[in-house]
Amino acid sequence: METNRLPEGSDRAEASNESSKPNQQLTEARISDTERSGSITALGVLLGFSITILGDWSNRPGKWEPVGAIPLFLYGSSVALQVVALYRALQVPREIQEDHRRTINLAVIGLVVMFVGFLSTIVIDVLEEAPGQHANRHQPSSIDVRARSRL
Repeated sequence: METNRLPEGSDRAEASNESSKPNQQLTEARISDTERSGSITALGVLLGFSITILGDWSNRPGKWEPVGAIPLFLYGSSVALQVVALYRALQVPREIQEDHRRTINLAVIGLVVMFVGFLSTIVIDVLEEAPGQHANRHQPSSIDVRARSRL
């Protein structure tokens, strides 16, 4: 008994493989509208908080120093990853579970990068405030001088 197989390189074989792909996508597991809406909401809130954190960090008092490029890069990368994740989640055909899982993983990576940015900021602040480092960094203001004179 002989089967009707087409040669691998033939145009008809490629066309039959292409036509089976849409049918394959229809059988893939999909997420519900509720899951999609929840994910979009969570990604939007996460992105909003991340942008606020980046804004607050950039408005910190003090002089800009080159070591600040480390948290800036981490915060910026985190926001960029989260924007990409939100963009992917907002795409209409993004109902397939595997694609949705990748999108959520991308957002989680962005969240981890934001956390590493927090840690780098803390380490930099601790190192800058270490004894012996920048001894003349803080000069008393006129308020400090007046408060001491009253004692």
